[in-house]
Amino acid sequence: MNRDHVDWERLRREAFVRTAEATSAAETHEVIREVIEALGDPHTFFLSPEDAAEAWSESATRGAPVPTGHLIDGLFGYVVIPEASGAAEADQRYVQAGVTVVRDLDAHAPPGWVVGLRGNTGGNMFPMITVLAPLLGEGHLGSFVDADGEICARWTLRGGLVHVDDEAMELPPHPRQLSKPAPLIAILTDARTMSAAEATLISFLGLPNVRTFGAPTAGLATGNEAIDLSDGAVLVLTAVREADRTGRLYGNEPIAPHQPVPPGEDALAAATDWLAARAEHRPPTRGATGTPLQATVSGVGRAASCLLGCQRPGAAVVDDMRRPADLRHLPPAGRKRLRRTPGSAGNPRRRARYRAVTWIRPAKVAQALWPGGDDGGIIPSWICATRRCW
Repeated sequence: MNRDHVDWERLRREAFVRTAEATSAAETHEVIREVIEALGDPHTFFLSPEDAAEAWSESATRGAPVPTGHLIDGLFGYVVIPEASGAAEADQRYVQAGVTVVRDLDAHAPPGWVVGLRGNTGGNMFPMITVLAPLLGEGHLGSFVDADGEICARWTLRGGLVHVDDEAMELPPHPRQLSKPAPLIAILTDARTMSAAEATLISFLGLPNVRTFGAPTAGLATGNEAIDLSDGAVLVLTAVREADRTGRLYGNEPIAPHQPVPPGEDALAAATDWLAARAEHRPPTRGATGTPLQATVSGVGRAASCLLGCQRPGAAVVDDMRRPADLRHLPPAGRKRLRRTPGSAGNPRRRARYRAVTWIRPAKVAQALWPGGDDGGIIPSWICATRRCW
């Protein structure tokens, strides 16, 4: 993304001079790290063969966290969305656990929901979005934008299944319709809401019934391409920024909440207060015929989709489980084909063609990439290894 900020001719010349007598790939690693530093992109990094092997090992994703939740005051649904590992089996477990949480909470017909993204250091954005599909509604959620400012792909929900353009993600769909469509949604963020968690946040932004609380995010709302080197090392290069459904572009700047909550104060309490105040004065949501949507059996899905995806200036009516019509005809300028990454049945990266993946890495890898971390032990625990050809 920062390619225009570097004197490539000088940098290339100096790198070639320094590696001219190298006899192994390992002897070039230090130069690669220095080039990355010159690039100045906080989401671009380099993994040695040892760190890469450890990051994608089975042990690295064993016991990965899954979504949890509970009712607040017996009224509002609270779903905590942690990082997602990016390994296929772990992502399946993640979605299954999250679907169960949403189903159990929705049985109480909450008028509002809280989505907890605090401390979510990233991962595969698509399991997170799948779990939250009933809250997000159908249609266009966000876009990937390349260095030239062109939209190169869009992520959408269709029938509860996440798509990138027309390619469906290999995850179980979550087509559930909420007991109370178009609910109020409060989202909690903090400085450790990173990478894929920020993409999940972006998926909600632009909806009229959403408000965010807490502290600004980490500012890593970008997508990366992982490049495998000959010795097993991996260069993870930032190549796209992310935009919400309205077209607002994000990147390496923290995403500020609608309602900042000072340190030491309770963001969850602020969110709950907002939900309670709004729910108290909110009239029943009605369909086109004036019938309350809560009492409607047929057509709820489509009506909820419209309410969730269309009530903003300039938006068009949702075309039955598709993206909003005002976005469907945007020119695909700058769109590039996505590379198929070879793999085998036992390789957790075999399905990574369209994945916005940030594999969780052990503390050892964290220390290797961020020496020293910080005294509070807050070390970014994501490895953004998205397999995209952007």
